[in-house]
Amino acid sequence: MKRIFLSLLCFFYIGVAVAGGADVPTHPSKEWIFPKNEVSVVYYNRGFFDPYIWRPPSPIFWHAVKSMNSGVMFMYHRLIFHSRKHFSLYVGTSLSRWERFEATVYAPTIFFSLRWWFFRTQTVNAYLSYSVAGPTVINIDQLAEKDLGGYFIFQDYLGVGLQFGRRHALNLDLRLLHYSNGDVLTHNPGFDVPVVLYIGYSF
Repeated sequence: MKRIFLSLLCFFYIGVAVAGGADVPTHPSKEWIFPKNEVSVVYYNRGFFDPYIWRPPSPIFWHAVKSMNSGVMFMYHRLIFHSRKHFSLYVGTSLSRWERFEATVYAPTIFFSLRWWFFRTQTVNAYLSYSVAGPTVINIDQLAEKDLGGYFIFQDYLGVGLQFGRRHALNLDLRLLHYSNGDVLTHNPGFDVPVVLYIGYSF
């Protein structure tokens, strides 16, 4: 429940700041591009990425004892709001397949995500992305002899990335993923996907 409250509070304060007009570009005539749609593929393999990468402490982000060994995700983002330059809000959906030894987890998700564009040029932009408490249904309720609490879980991610090209059509970023039920069920060990490579196309 704390995670859900944090998510709502975060989006509320960001919305107030954005709506207040604090994000006015230095050059009003300059048009910053915010593509409306983004499709992407996400990849993780324990052999290529460090499974022990550092994670921010809770409640900024979360950590589980168990982590997956490999997997892929297909994701779609739809822009629903943006400020003039620095913030954008998306609704999205994803379908994931994660593996840990003999276990395979399928995880369809819907979510909201926020991006903070902290560096802007006409051809390259850098951003932080954050998504909390995306409702997810999984196909198993046991993982590595741990009771996940049920088939309902939340997806969270935190990432840093680049968008580049003349129409800002290409995206490349690294993300941390975490799944757990936020203590809404009796058991909540959750699991992590330590770090994933995100490749996207925007239009």
